[in-house]
Amino acid sequence: MHVLGLTPGTVVHDRYRVVRPVGKGGMGAVYEAIDLRLHNTVALKRMTAEGAEADRAFEHEAQLLASLRNSGLPAVIDYFLAVESRFLVMQYIEGEDLEHVRRRQGGCCSDRDVSAWGVEVLNVLAFLHRHDPPIVHRDVKPANLKLTPRGEIVLLDFGLAKGSPDSTTRLGAEHSLYGFTESYAPAEQQQGRSTDARSDIYALGATLYHLVTGVPPVPAERRAAALAAGLPDPLPSAHVANLSVSRGLSEVLVRAMEVRADARFQTAEDMREALANLRHLEAESPRGLETHGTRRLDAAMPSQAEVGRQVDLIVQVRFAASPRLGLEDWPSKKPPEKIEQASETFELEYPINPRTQQTLPVRLRVKIVAPDFTIEGTAECLTDVPPQEYSKRLAFLLTPRRAGVCRVNVEVYAGDALHLGTVPIEAEAVASVDRDPVVAVAHLVLGVMSRDRSRVAPLFEISIDEQSYGVPRFVEP
Repeated sequence: MHVLGLTPGTVVHDRYRVVRPVGKGGMGAVYEAIDLRLHNTVALKRMTAEGAEADRAFEHEAQLLASLRNSGLPAVIDYFLAVESRFLVMQYIEGEDLEHVRRRQGGCCSDRDVSAWGVEVLNVLAFLHRHDPPIVHRDVKPANLKLTPRGEIVLLDFGLAKGSPDSTTRLGAEHSLYGFTESYAPAEQQQGRSTDARSDIYALGATLYHLVTGVPPVPAERRAAALAAGLPDPLPSAHVANLSVSRGLSEVLVRAMEVRADARFQTAEDMREALANLRHLEAESPRGLETHGTRRLDAAMPSQAEVGRQVDLIVQVRFAASPRLGLEDWPSKKPPEKIEQASETFELEYPINPRTQQTLPVRLRVKIVAPDFTIEGTAECLTDVPPQEYSKRLAFLLTPRRAGVCRVNVEVYAGDALHLGTVPIEAEAVASVDRDPVVAVAHLVLGVMSRDRSRVAPLFEISIDEQSYGVPRFVEP
């Protein structure tokens, strides 16, 4: 049976008049409503999922929240069955969720705000994890964190939580029933394995990462697969994804989001302490970034290349006012007759060590994307660019695959993820020409053996070279 939404003005259970819909949770739609008996505003959550397992999970959420009292959690007022649906009545929390806050602020939030919110959520998680038995929320994400007008954080939506004495068997199939939020769930939850307090720590780390960088985290299961295959972790650090993020906060998030649970913070209290210390350090430290002007990326290659024959692609990073590449810069002994060249400028921001105040280098990643060529060797190169005078030249070997105009894109990133620019460059590839075999130099020596057979006495020598056009030239001995 499809559950239709409630329209404003509908009175449910002869007591709650619907005002407006305010959102959807893991199993239900949430409405703002008026309690006609007490004349106060409440949150009315209606179950939208169907089936016996969904019924049990929704009832579990009501029982779980009714047993908890914490300023960071909504209080449960009522639970009932009406109009063929289950309803949960909760304290109405004014404000907006952190996903809306992030979007309203242009995509990401400040280090200071994110650290403060993280400490508040960890206070709530510590309370839940200390419960007997421990309660694991299992769906911490920006949309489930409400920021009140007083600046407090409230954790919402316990539809996926586990922790009541009878919840283990009742919620055994919830992974397949309700799933999870991919960007925030740890690998053990995505793979259907056992979850514990450290699963919430991962989800909070992923939540704070998204809030402070503006970039959704790479799903944990994809990260786990890459690491198992011996590949680098595809998740860039927060200070790489967003250069304005402090390294201190970035390091806290790296540990919180470790793929292996035993490498994360083991308790909410441990992570809370790390964030609280970080906030103390940042209050005493100056701004963590400085801009050191414009840099330029140059790329050059021969204007014409032969299909199947290697050519050099030269890339250099220099100050914007530096000279461009020329034929004299070519690494091979015989430079091409003509080169094609393109450039792109970009801004670099250098982080400052908060303890030593030393300006640190920026790591650039140069990546070659050339579908018309075979790339010999590596297609990527990492280089550290210090703030002082600097020039770095890189060489790549490419072999054209086909005749025609061939294109190469030289991409440059700050660290692993932040794209700074792309330099496109084109060259003409020509089909290889079959040449008639030419004897460059040949010598024919005729001679006689001496009587003692110890040496050869030449009689005359015939020399054929390209300059003589195949006509033998006799040379006297």
